[in-house]
Amino acid sequence: MNQSLNSFSSSKFNADFEISNRPLVLWEVGPRDGLQSEKQILTPEAKRELIFGLMNAGIRNIEAGSFVKAIPQLADTDSLIPLLADHPLRSQTKLTGLVFNSKGLERARTAGVDGVCVVAIPSDALSLRNAGVGAQEGLLRALALADEAKSHGLFVRVDVATSWVCPFEGAMAENRVLEFASALLEQTSVDELALADTVGQAHPLQVYSLFSKLAERFSAARLAAHFHDTQGLALANVTAAMAAGVRIFDSSLGGLGGCPFAPGAAGNLATEDLVLMAQKFSPAQLQDIHLPALWTTLSQVEKQIGRTLGRTLGGRSSQWWRSSQK
Repeated sequence: MNQSLNSFSSSKFNADFEISNRPLVLWEVGPRDGLQSEKQILTPEAKRELIFGLMNAGIRNIEAGSFVKAIPQLADTDSLIPLLADHPLRSQTKLTGLVFNSKGLERARTAGVDGVCVVAIPSDALSLRNAGVGAQEGLLRALALADEAKSHGLFVRVDVATSWVCPFEGAMAENRVLEFASALLEQTSVDELALADTVGQAHPLQVYSLFSKLAERFSAARLAAHFHDTQGLALANVTAAMAAGVRIFDSSLGGLGGCPFAPGAAGNLATEDLVLMAQKFSPAQLQDIHLPALWTTLSQVEKQIGRTLGRTLGGRSSQWWRSSQK
């Protein structure tokens, strides 16, 4: 994409970048997207403590697991969701699960989720590897599944994977992704649509361009962004998406994450990094989320889950935070 920096920093960019008046909505995806690539499998009890910690820190939107057989790390989601029912903040927290078909949707409903996440992939190569069908057939399946989920009164989100770069096809044509996303946004059963930088190789000019074009046609209130930090540009891409009007962002505590079907994909944008940046912009950005409590949860996760996973967890701000606690 040949877009100039002057275009990116135009008066329209500055007018759209209304930080103080438009609070952010955070989706914590660590329990699903964060854990699905880890070799070690956590117990439902360990996942329960992770999610409880997130709820205690003020996070009210959590992707708790998956109802997809191909992901063994999340095969216990059916038993995990009921374990969360006794938390005093459960009624204030929206819990979702990933589904690929009607059978998974039925499992999700039985478990007691508030909503589901459906994945659509504009890349034929990744769609074939991930779902066994081409992009267009996958799109039709996603549309049908969204309708089915909405008929049961569930919140429906669709994640458009490889919105900028595919690990197998390379750079995605912007018009192709726009057409793909538009077909989904035209469907009233889709409450939110997230554009995902699955392998973390998008840059801010691309992010701003794609989101601003969608926001011109559809309500920006339905648009969300999902960034990985492979090349260290996740926070820059968040800022670009915000400039285009996006206020819904995915993140993962401690930067957990990856993509088992996308070679080279690194962890998600760390929740603590996103919250810290948002609160620097304006204390009101994520007023219900308590950053100190989030740090405490991260410390507990490091002790309990990090040991199981065999590695240190934490986003780009974690080293600063640890040093400030000494």
